[in-house]
Amino acid sequence: MKFESKIRSARVKPEKMSATSRQGLWRYLFLAPIAYLLLSPRVNMRLYRRLLFQPTAFPQLPAGRLPRSMDIEPEELYFNSFGDLDSKETLHGWYFQHPNPEAPLVIFSHGNSGNLTIREPLFQLLLECGASVFIYDYRGFGKSTGAPTLEGVYQDGLAAYDFIVGKFALPANQVFLYGESLGAAVSSYISSKRKSAGLILQSGFSSLRNIGGERVRALKLYPSWLFPMPGTSSREILSADHPPLLIIHGMLDRSVAFHHAQALYDSASQPKQLLALPASAHSDLVATAKDTLKENLTAFFSKFS
Repeated sequence: MKFESKIRSARVKPEKMSATSRQGLWRYLFLAPIAYLLLSPRVNMRLYRRLLFQPTAFPQLPAGRLPRSMDIEPEELYFNSFGDLDSKETLHGWYFQHPNPEAPLVIFSHGNSGNLTIREPLFQLLLECGASVFIYDYRGFGKSTGAPTLEGVYQDGLAAYDFIVGKFALPANQVFLYGESLGAAVSSYISSKRKSAGLILQSGFSSLRNIGGERVRALKLYPSWLFPMPGTSSREILSADHPPLLIIHGMLDRSVAFHHAQALYDSASQPKQLLALPASAHSDLVATAKDTLKENLTAFFSKFS
């Protein structure tokens, strides 16, 4: 009897373990997809925000003076960012008026770090190329209020366009959009919503998914529709109608590899131009290729304005 009892016990235990295992498996199969979605960039952008945005506060300028470029002191401007988001922020920008009253206007959308004060070499170059410049800070950068989000900086880009074009009653054929790095994605987005004479993308990535997967390998597990604002990648936008396009990229760029520029160019419809700078990296284009940049930007402005 004791022997038979032990046999029954031995038979029952595997059945209980099997049921427990099945229960654990079903729990895993139920929870794994939920965890996958909750950790996706579209659902949990806060998790990845520090990777995407590195803003800094506005610095203390010497004697409180604004920087002069071509002996032009900028006009300090504040404007509101209104749109579909609940957050309505106050944004800060500088406007440099070129001495030539017929000069086109460049709306400059900068990269993901710092603030507008560290872009002096670029807006100095644009002034030398014969353009007025409006450079602004996204929400959470410099003097602008709020905290940056992808949807927020896209809204800020549209607000910057509407503000400065409305302020000076500018026709679209006098307005150029210039985007640097992350700003290339913002400028591409603006070009899909507002008219302009031309679009200049410097050191930009082809899509958030592609650059995200290069920075964090786990992000390669997510399809493009699980990233914020699907359908608004620069590559997709440029495949449709767009203003005349100039893509500028350093071939030594390690932050946003040159293949992103090539992908943008290959996917873009005409008219388009790719300016590859063999001795330039991500943030040193003016220092390493100023003459080439000046020649090509001046020609671009002259041709399309």
